[in-house]
Amino acid sequence: MITCSNFQKPLIGSMRAYSYLGYKIKYTLTDYAKYLTTNLGVRELMLYRVDRRGTWEGYDHEVINDLLNTVEIPVIACGGCGSIEDLKTVLYKTNANAAAIGSMAVYSKKGMGVLINFPNREAVIQE
Repeated sequence: MITCSNFQKPLIGSMRAYSYLGYKIKYTLTDYAKYLTTNLGVRELMLYRVDRRGTWEGYDHEVINDLLNTVEIPVIACGGCGSIEDLKTVLYKTNANAAAIGSMAVYSKKGMGVLINFPNREAVIQE
């Protein structure tokens, strides 16, 4: 089973997990990840920083690293990618197992028109 865990930083307090309807979940993000893997049997986790979607500000490396140290399942980073360097950093420095690119693949630049634009594989993969 795969799940997507939405999270964001509230104005006050620590990073929180939210349901797809926007309701706060009673666990901290790391406790929620443990609950999903231990109690529900989730075998792959997509971490979606919803307050960074479409911002092109980069992934939340700190949270991704924390979760990678908490769970022993594949983790997919999502939310904020704006460049090939963001993609390389999340894949090679945090060791996320995969990354979603969203806006970067759909728009030509931040705030610009639609242009389906997938990154060149050779620009991302390091041998």
